[in-house]
Amino acid sequence: MNKKLIEDHWDDILRVVASLKLGRTSAQELLKRLNSYAQQNPLHKALKEFGKITRTAFLLRYYDDLELRHHIEKILAPIELMNRFGKAIFFGINRHH
Repeated sequence: MNKKLIEDHWDDILRVVASLKLGRTSAQELLKRLNSYAQQNPLHKALKEFGKITRTAFLLRYYDDLELRHHIEKILAPIELMNRFGKAIFFGINRHH
């Protein structure tokens, strides 16, 4: 993780978060705008580095919190069943051609 990059662009990161929170821009619009810049854009890189912190914090919480894991698995179970069903139908359709 590049802590210096995050520190150097902290004010910009806070502005992005405030814009999202206040509804001045949507996450979709922000991503579209950031992706239109070169991948070398310093704010884009700083946000990616900051994202590593939040992902790591979530993963640590996920591994440590049994209730959270059960909650996530409960939410994902119907989605997984639909995906399996879709694959089975697709496979069946392809077998008949």
